Amino acid sequence: MLKELSDNTVVPDAPTEWSSERSAELYGINSWGAGYFNLSEQGEAQVNVDFGDQQVVVSIMDIVLGMRARGLHMPAVLRIRNLLDHRIKVLNESFALAIAQGGYTNAYRGVFPIKVNQQCHVIEEIADYGRHYHHGFEAGSKAELIIALSQLRDHGSLIICNGYKDAEFIDLGLYARQMGINCFFVLESVTELPLLLERSRALNVEPLIGVRIKNSVVVDGHWAQDSGDRSIFGMSTDSLISIVDDLRNAGMLHCLQLLHCHLGSQIPNIRNVRSGVLDACRFYAGLVQEGAPMGYLDLGGGLAVDYEGARTNSTHSMNYHLHEYCTNIVESICETLDPLEIPHPVIVTESGSRHGRLFLHAAVQHTRRARQQTRPHSRYAAR
Repeated sequence: MLKELSDNTVVPDAPTEWSSERSAELYGINSWGAGYFNLSEQGEAQVNVDFGDQQVVVSIMDIVLGMRARGLHMPAVLRIRNLLDHRIKVLNESFALAIAQGGYTNAYRGVFPIKVNQQCHVIEEIADYGRHYHHGFEAGSKAELIIALSQLRDHGSLIICNGYKDAEFIDLGLYARQMGINCFFVLESVTELPLLLERSRALNVEPLIGVRIKNSVVVDGHWAQDSGDRSIFGMSTDSLISIVDDLRNAGMLHCLQLLHCHLGSQIPNIRNVRSGVLDACRFYAGLVQEGAPMGYLDLGGGLAVDYEGARTNSTHSMNYHLHEYCTNIVESICETLDPLEIPHPVIVTESGSRHGRLFLHAAVQHTRRARQQTRPHSRYAAR
């Protein structure tokens, strides 16, 4: 701050005492940290995680110094297993609460998109902890499908197969069906169906089939230009009708049990989520009326991360909480299907979790200098 004297001379104000509270306010850590990250009284970033029945608070700078003591050098990515477990827990329990409160008569099944992180220790942790909630995987390639099949711990979980599907990919999924795994092939175009039917007949295994449609709702955020009818993924209404007719003619319409509708990525506005689910449910109802048994509604991704901590509908934020997200999905499905007396489907979403932080060499250098200095403003600048 500056102040002006009577002789028009401008001089700076006397320096004010800095504090960890002011530092937290400056960087907004209490907003975007979501309860997992904050600042200690010493001005150091720290992580808060559940460990058994208690919560543990650890200074990130202590973790970094411990890494250096073991010969690990920056840059490095710190992955926090407890945080990953907690995200799986709150996602599943938030849907369970919304389902109970809304009188919903079916369940929620989450799947983790393996493309988000293919590292072995991450996938193993999701499989081990997620088995309590029947949390499955989404695979978009043969390699990812092999990972999913090798790590899945619970046959009540789902494997959702998206992306390009050649004969080997399809055979792997059909073998999974033989093992009793709920492995769905999601068709994105009419050209994928003939090969799926051919391999199904060759192996004498009936597939679980899903169809991905283009949602007409244009969402807010960074991916707005690729949403709605302009999306390059999913099939049109004409293509969907062709799939239904081909399955009926092949005597396999009963295999069509899932509707996939990816609402968008990092959706900041809850109204977009509600509108998208309502639109997807109209397609779902139409498929049921065509004679498909259905039973699963996959809403893809879209659950945002509030990177700014602002709780707004700006591109890098979100104007809703997790429970509100779950409640809007449940209410929208009931609003559309209940008047038509269509049973509630299993709700599926494909959400990745934030569970790591990148550390650069500069963080260690700043911390070393900060601890050697005594001025408060220097100490709290160590971030």
